[in-house]
Amino acid sequence: MELKDSKKEKLSYNQVLLGAINNAKSSGQMPEDVSMKDAAATIIDEIQQKNVQTVQIGNTIFLGVRDENKSNMYVRVYNMDVGRNVIDNMYNYGAYVQKQGIKHMSAQIRNERLLPALRVLQKRLEKLDTNLEFVELENRDGHAMFLKFGEEPLQEEAA
Repeated sequence: MELKDSKKEKLSYNQVLLGAINNAKSSGQMPEDVSMKDAAATIIDEIQQKNVQTVQIGNTIFLGVRDENKSNMYVRVYNMDVGRNVIDNMYNYGAYVQKQGIKHMSAQIRNERLLPALRVLQKRLEKLDTNLEFVELENRDGHAMFLKFGEEPLQEEAA
């Protein structure tokens, strides 16, 4: 599915989720033997867990899983938005979870096309006391992203 500029066309939650799954499958980020139905069912099962929170910002869905002490979060990103909007969506999501008391956030990035956006986001966060790092994974495909929130609120800088 084609990415949609959320400033021009806002997709529904279901459109973002199914479009992102379809794109992951067609780009090889998801094994070919996994059907769309099975992939969607797995994600829906995960969404329904009590420690999982989903938030849609623009045409991006963030699925966050809090740890037991509620200050760390693992995030999956399901995106159907275009370049600059993805950066703003990620930044605004960071501001949102920071307000909820999250101190550390991590994610696995399997889509190499997100790396340039992450580098732009990293530079944007350098202006504050929040630190974003990402490293290539040795035993798996993709990169790991680690974000440590500082004391300065991101929301004052949010676009």
